[in-house]
Amino acid sequence: MTTNHTGTSKMNILLTGGRAPATLDLARIFATAGHHVYVAESVHHHLCRVSNSVIKSFQVAKPNEQPEAYIRDLQNIVHQYEIDMLIPTCEEIFHISKHITSFITGCKIFSEPIERLDILHHKWKFIKLVQEMGFDVPETRLIHTSQEMKALGETGFFNKQTILKPVYSRFASRIQMIHPSRSQRSNDKVITEVGRSLSPSHPWIAQRFIHGQVLCSYSVIHDGKVMAHCAYKSDFTAGRGASIYFEFVDHPELLHWVEQFVQRYQSNGQIAFDFIQTADGTLYPLECNPRATSGIHLFRPQDNLDLAFVGPHLLSTNSLPLTPSSNSTAMLKLAMLSFGVVSNLGPHKLRMWYQAYKRSRDVVYSAIDPHPFREQFRILQETRRVSRKYSISMLEASTHDIEWNGD
Repeated sequence: MTTNHTGTSKMNILLTGGRAPATLDLARIFATAGHHVYVAESVHHHLCRVSNSVIKSFQVAKPNEQPEAYIRDLQNIVHQYEIDMLIPTCEEIFHISKHITSFITGCKIFSEPIERLDILHHKWKFIKLVQEMGFDVPETRLIHTSQEMKALGETGFFNKQTILKPVYSRFASRIQMIHPSRSQRSNDKVITEVGRSLSPSHPWIAQRFIHGQVLCSYSVIHDGKVMAHCAYKSDFTAGRGASIYFEFVDHPELLHWVEQFVQRYQSNGQIAFDFIQTADGTLYPLECNPRATSGIHLFRPQDNLDLAFVGPHLLSTNSLPLTPSSNSTAMLKLAMLSFGVVSNLGPHKLRMWYQAYKRSRDVVYSAIDPHPFREQFRILQETRRVSRKYSISMLEASTHDIEWNGD
């Protein structure tokens, strides 16, 4: 087996979730390091399909419609192409982790078993876990029925600003807000609408709104130790939750929080957190994504992020964790342009947007790998068809076939 420029053996790596810009960046990082990158996706058009960094792309079954066929497709690729490592990047990780022991011994699945991932992905279970570890958390309640919702209101919980969201959700696409400054009629309408969505099998949480700075983190973990890490903020989002601009922040306190958590949980794989930091410096974790997230965009090939996955034994303890350059920024260019055009930005926000746009690289376009940029328009058309077919938002449509809601 030959070696690459970092001294690690060249590996055959299979990525899933090729639709995600983070997966495209990861493919480019691995390819630059000399590895052979393959991608499996359940949609026809996706960013990695046309990337020069990918040797071959495979269209596979939809994981939440044909879960057994999906796993068989992946197993066949692993066997035929002698895959050394399979790295899930999006919510298909939950479908894969249910069958983590069914893959051939020679292929490492960069994931934990579903039982451990579910605790992190489930918004109530995660908050309870963090609280039991002794960390500060927002005041949070689990609600199964409209009767429980009504009873919680009678305790006065909704007299303060409150966030309502399903225990399984993404992109903040279903978040509802109760705000004392609104009319009682408006708040009652929210309570009624959420009440209709509640059931013992599909509960929501009510979480006290915390004022402060929104911060995100992304880390690669081996045996409870942080191999690579970045913290970042986003001043621009698509809707309430999906970030379209990413700016690295040097935040030792946040890193310390992550290090404590993953050491206590003995985590492995990729893990990401959303936080609110209050004016007094307190970090409140809101939710966890035990998978790849947009923090990958802040790493460049020279940062050797690939070693956190395939060569952690080569990393000196003194050099850990690997981090991006201190001035690293990135953006989804088309989304940022749309945001700047359709948003009613005041002078201050407009200046912020212009400076962010001017100094940031587009995570999709690359002069030596230009085809994914054009692929975005095909993806947009396909996503719009799914959105119309199921009467869901474009964001929800983008992950409709891979969502995992505890099934």
